[in-house]
Amino acid sequence: MMMGGSMHTRLAMTTAILMLVRFAPAYSQDCQDCKNRRVTLYDNEVNVPRPSANPDSIYRYWDYFFIAGGVKEYLANTDPTRDCIRRLDGAFFTKKDTVTSNIKFGLEHANLPPPGEAPGSPDYLLYGVVTAQSFTLMLETGKTRELVKSGVIALPAGFDPFQIGRTVAAFVGPLYTTIMDFERRKRDQGEPYAIQPKITLIPGTAKLKVNEKTNIDVVFKDCDGAPLKQRHITFTADGGTLKSADVTTDDQGRGTLEFTAGPVPALATVTSDYPYQQPAGYMSAISAEPASIQIDKPSTSWFAAGTFAIDNVTNLQSSGAFETKTGGGNDGTTISFSAWVTNMSPIPGQFSSTWLTTTQLKYAGSYHESYYEHSHMEVSAGGVFAMIDDQLTNIVNATSTNTRTPDLTISIYKNSYNISIQQMDAVQTGGETTTRVSVDPIAGRKTDTQVTPASPKKSMGLSVGGVNRDTVYSNVETTDFGDGRITKTVTQVTQQFSWKDNVCKLTYIRGIREDSQMRSNYNEDTYSNQTFRVTFLLSYTGDPPTWVEAPEQNVPTKFVLGQNYPNPFNPSTTISYNLPQTTHATLAITDLLGRKITTLVDEVRPAGLHMMQWNASGLPSGVYFLRMSSGGIVETRKLVLAK
Repeated sequence: MMMGGSMHTRLAMTTAILMLVRFAPAYSQDCQDCKNRRVTLYDNEVNVPRPSANPDSIYRYWDYFFIAGGVKEYLANTDPTRDCIRRLDGAFFTKKDTVTSNIKFGLEHANLPPPGEAPGSPDYLLYGVVTAQSFTLMLETGKTRELVKSGVIALPAGFDPFQIGRTVAAFVGPLYTTIMDFERRKRDQGEPYAIQPKITLIPGTAKLKVNEKTNIDVVFKDCDGAPLKQRHITFTADGGTLKSADVTTDDQGRGTLEFTAGPVPALATVTSDYPYQQPAGYMSAISAEPASIQIDKPSTSWFAAGTFAIDNVTNLQSSGAFETKTGGGNDGTTISFSAWVTNMSPIPGQFSSTWLTTTQLKYAGSYHESYYEHSHMEVSAGGVFAMIDDQLTNIVNATSTNTRTPDLTISIYKNSYNISIQQMDAVQTGGETTTRVSVDPIAGRKTDTQVTPASPKKSMGLSVGGVNRDTVYSNVETTDFGDGRITKTVTQVTQQFSWKDNVCKLTYIRGIREDSQMRSNYNEDTYSNQTFRVTFLLSYTGDPPTWVEAPEQNVPTKFVLGQNYPNPFNPSTTISYNLPQTTHATLAITDLLGRKITTLVDEVRPAGLHMMQWNASGLPSGVYFLRMSSGGIVETRKLVLAK
């Protein structure tokens, strides 16, 4: 279909393109192991002279730019791996992504990737190049600009730009699959490349006498389970010595360390920091999960291990008569600790920890914050047209300095508990950059940039307590402020807590999503999505584990099918269910007439909390039902798809 026509049609399609880039990140089970990827989408570089004969020829000329709309439509709605991609519009770093009816001043599209490393530190970037004969779409790494994959198609007379964009995007995609194939090829080249590696240390024994020896197995694998072969790793030991601090992994990604305990009782640890290069070009490092070995453990000590993690994602979309604004970001704090502690409580089944010394507590903490905000204003006065773009980018990282011992408090009673770790010093890097770009036909282009560095220090701390044991609940609150603004807050809490045979286990997950909408002359949509997760183990008997993951602690007492969130949804929603034991579970989606739409689960699943996403793209709006059958119990929840 040739896309000439009226100005009204053009502006309507422009609005459709802009709507395609207003999306929130979603997550899929298919990419849980290797996480999602950040991809910045740019528009097309159009290497076709602009006509000047008449408005109709100029409208047809815009077809070259509308090809980008087909690319974005495929990635937002059709790509089967779209939930594994966090997409960002490149206009946040360049100019407003628009085709304007005012063609007097410069190119219609200025949203093109600048040369060199891409701004905003994306993993990958995607953009197109158009000539009069063809369209080429290129996927490149964000830092090194290495070509990952490209697709090219001839442009026939009267081409449909949206169909052209969708066709080439489908060839370059599915995007996450293409990216992972590229990353695996880079990883298999050997050092320094890895995707998201993990080093696991398995000591031959968790208890030694002074000066006694044991071997520690080293297992080095990437996020997809592939062994990392012939990798050179250097280790450090605290509380003892290593015969050799260097290990080169074999073809199975394995190696062995020989550890000798020190001459005094202590909680010894062996760990490593391994630097590597991500396939996208960025340098990173991973810390091995430490192997803990107790040397001559005192009979009064307990072993405590835990991790706290907070992740918060925000998004802002607003528009008025003269200004549009987009923004968003994410921040998170992670703290992990392990220690041998003494129970000061004289009452059986209760616990109160003592103060800790630096030799008792092993801890690590990190914090990250990234935020962007882009506002675009168009003004006209006295026949003069001007544009102003404001861009704020804030990237802060902080890592624990281990300069002092944090305050660790553990109190566990019959019906209540408190676990907190506070006063952790951390060193920050990064800062805030604010750029204002103004363009008008008389004064020309002007750019002002201000850089504010991050504070050099940060104090971190997290705690959890006061929630009933074995809790699964969801709470929804809607507030209408009466001025066009409505806020909806959904809180979901899942917690399992048990104390049996001198072993205490805790899993606590709290998710809070807040959606706010303002409908007036100035429309605004914002949301904040925060997840707080705690896992904890306290054990008096047995050997200390190298670490305790949530699934080992997450054992509910009954079958529970949670209500999906969000609900209503479009097009993805999160589904959660609890199994008290390993058993066969079936989850299926049906319509109002009971006809099966899809089967989500039909297999034996382990005990614990399970979460997954269902994407209903391609289905019409309406009411659907989620049905879970397991262990002779059937539960049903109503799902509302609202497009």
